[in-house]
Amino acid sequence: MKNGFIVVMIMMVYMAADGFLSESQVATDENDQQYPEIYEDIVVWDDMRNGNLSLFGYNLSTREEFHITTLESDASYSAVYGNIIVWNDWRNRNLDIYGYDLSTQEEFRITTDEYHQNIPAIYGNIVVWIDDRNVDWDIYGYDLFTGKEFRITKNKSNQYGPAIFGNIVVWEDRRSGNGDIYGYDLSTHKEFQITADEYYQSNPAIYGNIVVWYDDRNRDWDIFGYDLLTGEEFQITTNEGEQSWPAIFGNIVVWIDERNGNEDIYGYNLSTHEEFQIATDPGNQTFPAIYGNTVVWQDDRNKNADIYCAVLDIDFSKFVSEEADFFFEMGKKEFDERAYEVALKFFQLAQRKYMSIGYENETAECEEWITECHTESEKGFCLGTSIILIYVFLGIFYQIQNRRNRI
Repeated sequence: MKNGFIVVMIMMVYMAADGFLSESQVATDENDQQYPEIYEDIVVWDDMRNGNLSLFGYNLSTREEFHITTLESDASYSAVYGNIIVWNDWRNRNLDIYGYDLSTQEEFRITTDEYHQNIPAIYGNIVVWIDDRNVDWDIYGYDLFTGKEFRITKNKSNQYGPAIFGNIVVWEDRRSGNGDIYGYDLSTHKEFQITADEYYQSNPAIYGNIVVWYDDRNRDWDIFGYDLLTGEEFQITTNEGEQSWPAIFGNIVVWIDERNGNEDIYGYNLSTHEEFQIATDPGNQTFPAIYGNTVVWQDDRNKNADIYCAVLDIDFSKFVSEEADFFFEMGKKEFDERAYEVALKFFQLAQRKYMSIGYENETAECEEWITECHTESEKGFCLGTSIILIYVFLGIFYQIQNRRNRI
């Protein structure tokens, strides 16, 4: 089993009882690095070392840093899933969403509308963002597998900060005059409201059936959560200090916490109901992101913004396997509908996840489906080519016959 993409470079080692095993510095350039995101062993962030906002990444396994965007225009607010990194980009003098494939090292454009598209999020084959082409900010999406763009929200108020997991997209919605959390099911095309409190709820994040956000109903920012399956809302933090910017993976929620007079990173285990400290250096630690047992954040302990990470003492294989199951079932659905190229990509996503946690039988089953997708695609190609050739020969035959009749 691949051990959670554990960081090899260790600066400090902690006891497992403290909630995590190690803390490491990821980005060390003297300019500012900010807003990190993580998927498996890939960390990406906004970077100012070239005099403008550009995107850099770091492979925690190989300890190699890499440059993603190289233009003089600003690129920022990146997100990453699988081999795909997405971000908002100013090169066309308005904000567009662009993408980069780590496996092919090719960049591609996602949005082309003349208005602004901003702050993307990604899960699997779906990218979502906020879009002001209709004057107000709406949520739009794009399917990387089919190349189709689609609109999610149509309310005339503003919607901000989308997050996505599986078929569910969540966001902050201003239709009631304050911030509420809403959601949308991509499979049923139905919108639903999650919070209705008169105070602000902002910056939602989602994993599985759990949505988290920060909330000022108690007149200070706290972290709240909601279970989509049970319909139950619950409070996660109760400290009088401000807690904000939550992120979630599996049963672990992390956030920015100001209880100590500065900004630190704290965490909470939804299964054990235990809170724990992650980063409490006298400097400020902000904007956490989490994947598996690795948390990354922006850190100013060195008098500039750097990227740090911590490895938690948790087993996350159950959650990765559930994600793999989702993509596997999506692959079977597309296969049944004879969309073999799309099915192939879903099976490849599932296989990658099964492989990362050492699920050999499931990995092998995905390989069988991948082979079947290739076989069916080739059949379709051969059949299509044969039909085209038949039409070509028939056309030639009729032309010859017409010429003979004229003679």
